[in-house]
Amino acid sequence: MARVVTAALLLCLGLGLACGCSGKTEDEETEIDPVAACYTYATTWCNRAFNCYAQVGRISQSDVDANASACVDVIVTRFPCSAASSLGDDYDKCISQVKGMACSRWNVPQLQFATVRPPVSCDTALNFE
Repeated sequence: MARVVTAALLLCLGLGLACGCSGKTEDEETEIDPVAACYTYATTWCNRAFNCYAQVGRISQSDVDANASACVDVIVTRFPCSAASSLGDDYDKCISQVKGMACSRWNVPQLQFATVRPPVSCDTALNFE
C-alpha cells in the first residue's frame, strides 16, 4: 500500500511545481540555497500528506514515517532538487499553505491520492535549470 500511495503522490508532484522567477524571497537579505529549499518543500509536503492520510484513517500512524521518507526521496530525485536554481516569489507562501492544508483533502481512496494538488502558490515556488 505504501509504495502505491507514494507512487501516486509523486506522479502528481512531478507536475506540481513549474518555473517561477526570482532568486530571493522578499524578506531575506541573503539568498536561500534553492537546493535546500527544494528539500524543505519535499519534506513539508510529504510530512503533511502522510500525517493527514493517517489522521483521516487511510493509513496507520506507524506507517507515516516510512511513507514520508520514501516520498521525500522520490520528490528530491524527480524534480531533481539538485537542479533547483532559485526560489520563486511564492516560495514562503507555498510552504505556509502546504502546512495549512486541511487534512480532509487527503481523505481519498489510495488510488486517488495523487489527485491532491499542492496550493497554486507552489506552481512557481522553485525554479529549475
